[in-house]
Amino acid sequence: MKKAGLILLGGVVVAVAVLFLDNSFTEKQQVQHAMVPNFSNEREFLEHMIPHHEEAISTAQEVLERGGTVERMVSLSKNIISTQTKEVAQMKENYQTWYGEEYVDQGVYMPMMRELESLSGEPLDRIFLHDMTMHHMGAIMMAQTVLPVAKYEEIMTLANAIIVNQSEEINLMRDIYREISSSESAMIEAKDVIATVYKSPTCGCCSGYVAHLQGKGYDVVAENTDELIAIKEQFGVPSELGSCHTMTIGGYVVEGHVPEEAVQKLLAERPPIKGIGMAGMPSGSPGMPGPKEEFAIYEINLDGTKGGLFMFL
Repeated sequence: MKKAGLILLGGVVVAVAVLFLDNSFTEKQQVQHAMVPNFSNEREFLEHMIPHHEEAISTAQEVLERGGTVERMVSLSKNIISTQTKEVAQMKENYQTWYGEEYVDQGVYMPMMRELESLSGEPLDRIFLHDMTMHHMGAIMMAQTVLPVAKYEEIMTLANAIIVNQSEEINLMRDIYREISSSESAMIEAKDVIATVYKSPTCGCCSGYVAHLQGKGYDVVAENTDELIAIKEQFGVPSELGSCHTMTIGGYVVEGHVPEEAVQKLLAERPPIKGIGMAGMPSGSPGMPGPKEEFAIYEINLDGTKGGLFMFL
């Protein structure tokens, strides 16, 4: 399967690891962004989830062939292949039974994993962990999306298994990344990170925040939307930290006009949290006019509640 880039998908209520892009990739290998399809039935879910699983399987096989620098990396890859191969077989069988025809790829799924064929060893492992974290994030969101419309017990069982199993693997991938990455190899450069800012199309201060990040060298995608409340609910942003825009970056959620210094700290330290946020629109914060206030930036816990203080600026 052709791997056409990482797709950053909207909304998830589980933790995701922040893992960094490797300098082995060229600037031509761009990241793609898309929202989770709004499934109206199980058939649409299967037509997305089957190729999604198949992509995970084929990429995990590349790790076994040329990566796997630590034993947990090998075990993770084998587990992805084993578990998702069984789930693909079950999904295809269900598809045949329910719809009276063999599953055929409809071309509706956009690949999330980038090409790894030029890599081996630790660089391959680290890029795999980065992209597979986002890949699992997408699977969990698709599973969450199908549950409200699911009628077949098999789909409900599968969706819940994906949510539980892949959430656990996300946490494992964070730990493995820390294990295999030296301080030098784990360092992040702004140009290697894609930030997606969900904002109102008419919000000037949100545009100012986008410009702030771009000025720091980040590659920023501005997603204009009239559904910001839904976006915040999907990403698990606590109401106490609500602001005018929501950003995803490196597998974390960043709410509001959080200065780049805090974003860099988040990406450098990789804490086991959902993200960080700064409530409201403080004077003098990036994108906001006026004299600078003291900025109190808080953690967002894995369960979507407001956490402790992350830092003052």
